[in-house]
Amino acid sequence: MAVLFAALLWMLKTSAYRYRWLFGGTVGLFLLVLGSMVTQIQWNQVNCEWVPEKKMYQGVVLEPPVAKEKTMVCKVKTEHKQILLYVYRDSLSQALQSGEHILFYSEIHPPHNAGNPYEFDYASYLLRKQISGTAYVYAGYWHIMDRPRVLSVKQQALACRDKIVGYYRKWGFKGEEFAVLSALTVGYKEELSDELRESYSVAGISHVLALSGLHVGILWFLLGCVLRPFCRNQTMRILRWIVVTLLLWSFAFVAGLMPSVVRAVIMCMLVELRALGRRRGQPLDILAIAAFSMLLYSPFYLFDVSFQLSFMAVLAISVCYTELHRLWFIRNRVLRYVWGIAVVSVAAQLGTAPLVMYYFSGFSLYFLLANLLVAPLIPIIIYLALLAFVFAPVAGLHHYILFVLEEVIKCLNWGTWTISRLPSAFIDSLYLSSLEVCLFYGLFILGLYYWANRCRRALIRVFAGINVILALLFYIHLPHTTTPSIVFYNLYNCAAVHFIEADNSSYLYSNRKDSTYVYMENIGETYWRREKMPTPRLLLSDYEDKRVWSHEGIVHWKGMNICMVTDGYWHNKSATNLLNIDYMYLCKGYKGKIAPLQKLFRIKKIVLDASLSDYKSKAYKEECKTLGLDYIDISEKGSFRILL
Repeated sequence: MAVLFAALLWMLKTSAYRYRWLFGGTVGLFLLVLGSMVTQIQWNQVNCEWVPEKKMYQGVVLEPPVAKEKTMVCKVKTEHKQILLYVYRDSLSQALQSGEHILFYSEIHPPHNAGNPYEFDYASYLLRKQISGTAYVYAGYWHIMDRPRVLSVKQQALACRDKIVGYYRKWGFKGEEFAVLSALTVGYKEELSDELRESYSVAGISHVLALSGLHVGILWFLLGCVLRPFCRNQTMRILRWIVVTLLLWSFAFVAGLMPSVVRAVIMCMLVELRALGRRRGQPLDILAIAAFSMLLYSPFYLFDVSFQLSFMAVLAISVCYTELHRLWFIRNRVLRYVWGIAVVSVAAQLGTAPLVMYYFSGFSLYFLLANLLVAPLIPIIIYLALLAFVFAPVAGLHHYILFVLEEVIKCLNWGTWTISRLPSAFIDSLYLSSLEVCLFYGLFILGLYYWANRCRRALIRVFAGINVILALLFYIHLPHTTTPSIVFYNLYNCAAVHFIEADNSSYLYSNRKDSTYVYMENIGETYWRREKMPTPRLLLSDYEDKRVWSHEGIVHWKGMNICMVTDGYWHNKSATNLLNIDYMYLCKGYKGKIAPLQKLFRIKKIVLDASLSDYKSKAYKEECKTLGLDYIDISEKGSFRILL
């Protein structure tokens, strides 16, 4: 970096204009090295090897704990690292607050995944959120230390947000109205039910439940209208910029300094700053500066789904809005407003559709109708919420504002629910790979290129690019043969082995028998449907056909024997000839040792299920080492696949 920086200074003084490409390349290389260095520094701060045993830790609670069914989830900083601490839920843990110092006795584990095919990468998600580990602590193994609470800026912001949420509860909001109001105004989404989230997602307007540029823009528009008189001279414009900046950052503070809100506030600040010199800021330049600032602060934002969707939506609107809006000139002010909303919605969908299909495997067909509903209601809700705080001392007027606010939220929820129940409202099972996402954005760029250069030569280049992209898509979707394989899944309280044939037909053996498909629901949604795999045939205790047979936990398939041991069936049994077992699958319920099984089977490899307790798993590992047996621990390795 020092060498590149010195080279840049030298070129600024000595290089001629014809060598401008050299200066630009050096700047690009400098920024690449800078980004790599910042990323490595932050990764070293997050990545950590914890002691593989229980010990005493001191920590401070960073954020208000979140209540789950059996635990309170706390974000705790200990040994200069952030972890998720799952505290057994009781009256004491429910009283935990951010900023409190605690002492706890537990074992901290690095974030890890179950490893099932196409499963959400939860470990990487935590690491990118600066979480270095997870731990579970039981009641009686932790207590609050007698130290004063010292709140950071972030903690003070979250405490302020909780106070506002408390006011909503005090004013009588509850249920779905309370959940939507809290999400729309301060980004508090803990009360949103799964059904409500699904309705907004199917309708194509789930983005309104996450604070972003839309909400900041609504507030910015209000401030612009109120402060319009402050544009007469330079001094008043400076005062206007200071007031707008303070109020927008106050809103970001109340919203808990969420990254999406911070990004939007930075963009608004830059636009207002350019307005001081009576210069109109270029949207792409402002967007690039905002992205650069945020990524310089935390490079892991680049992998955040909301960051990607937010910036792609703003980028598409910035590039496409003007040209799309010119397609239809409307004199009527109301119709022009509706047309503007439609253009913004279409442009945002063009920019985010590939990412939405990649991350959520679906697409909403009625997004335009839903956005036409949302566009007028969201500003009304935000402005009424502001008025509710302003006129809180005036009881009669305040009560009337709250009544109108609740009715508007009910209207929004009803409209969203109605649109989400329309026929074919959501197309699911749209599975895109990362390469396909890039190809779709390539088509988008080709369209923009032709729109900007409408000539025969541009048309020829666009058609050539489209042909290349279509050829690649055709190659990706060519039928391919499936390699026969055995998959050991990593599921909670469900041991399952999947036998996959070359023609994509398959068999499933599990210790859960008839309830197996309930435990395998997520696997079916993410893996079987994505691979266009028919529902596997469930192998019961005694099953036999031309390809496979099973009996008392032993499955024979393609010359291999897999034995699943879930109880004491093989206890005190003997055999004249030992049966070859390729994989001995030990699961919860078997209380014996491995040595007695060797009197019945010639075992090649032991598989330890994730359902085994830590004590049993360690005991089996020690016994495997003593007996000279190779083993695989699914709780550590995760789900794994054996190709035949």
